Amino acid sequence: MEIEDELDDFGPFEELQYFMTEVAEMDDLPYLLEIDEEAQQDPDKRRMIEAAIQDRTCKLVAHGEQVLAYGIFDYSAKGKMGHARLVFVAPSHRRQGVGSELLMTFESICEQPRIYARVPVTNLAAQEMLKRVGYQLEKNLPTETIFVKHIWEPTPFARPETVQ
Repeated sequence: MEIEDELDDFGPFEELQYFMTEVAEMDDLPYLLEIDEEAQQDPDKRRMIEAAIQDRTCKLVAHGEQVLAYGIFDYSAKGKMGHARLVFVAPSHRRQGVGSELLMTFESICEQPRIYARVPVTNLAAQEMLKRVGYQLEKNLPTETIFVKHIWEPTPFARPETVQ
């Protein structure tokens, strides 16, 4: 049996869902803005995205050549927690695992044991996604909700063995 015959048993490859996550470059900015109308209209949000691209803290998720989502990952002011500062998924690709994929990327690069996200209280879909991927409600504020996920447990430093 030829390898092609075995592969035919799995059906056409174009039906398989895959995402590619990469660091956004300044050349990607028009594609990020294309999927995010708010960023097109809000100069502060656009500047935040541009700064994140320059700092290499902006990631994008693509399927082939199409940008599906982007996000910004950095650290808290004291550097003790990872911060999923922004996760934006194109409206046409929401509820398809793209936002979860971006969060998993953030978790994989986080150098701290915990990561957090701040979500507007009105964004119930984002809150549900965070819960679904293991984030715990940390605090309710008047305009936003804070979620935290423990992604690994820190280990205490091993004590040096005493030489006898």
